Amino acid sequence: MNKYFSEDSMLGGFMAKIADFLLLSLLYLFCSLPLVTAGASAAALYTVTLRMARHEERRTVAGFFDAFRENLRQATLIHLILTALLFLLGFYGVAVSMLPGNLRLPFGILTGIFLAAWLMEAMFVYPVQARFCGGIRNTMKNAWLMAAANFPVFLLTVLISGLPVWNFLLSPSLFFHFMIVWILLGPGFLAWVNSLLFHRCFKKCVPEEG
Repeated sequence: MNKYFSEDSMLGGFMAKIADFLLLSLLYLFCSLPLVTAGASAAALYTVTLRMARHEERRTVAGFFDAFRENLRQATLIHLILTALLFLLGFYGVAVSMLPGNLRLPFGILTGIFLAAWLMEAMFVYPVQARFCGGIRNTMKNAWLMAAANFPVFLLTVLISGLPVWNFLLSPSLFFHFMIVWILLGPGFLAWVNSLLFHRCFKKCVPEEG
């Protein structure tokens, strides 16, 4: 019986992955609770899932907390910058909605472009922070450049990260049936799937990466 549940077996490997996703999801949600630390929590989550994508040694809990401490200051500042920019975009969008009809369309399109640029930054910045060394300015610049250079990957990660939202919009009743699964496994699982994509993008910058 033990051979079926060993990590070398297919079932054992699957169960180990599920346990990792569960632990990562709980750690991510717990460390994001103060809200201001959500950036450090995301960077720590991607540090572990990117290692999983590279098939490196797994130290799920210890690895998460090590990465959380290492990224706390810089990822928190990045999170605050992104939050401030999002609020500015929100105020800008409200102002655009009050413009006369002939001006609303062009400025509305401009709002959409700004929002897309913000989303490109937000999707790539924490994986870049987790994988590469650099200051805030270089990290944010490189994240946006990588998102622009890998635009199909950016779109795919948006779709993957938004799966709970799509589930809710398409079938609210089904969403509430699976809500506990989204909460307990969603953050870890979705970050891991995204990390498989980010890993391919990052290999272009680090060719010797395995």
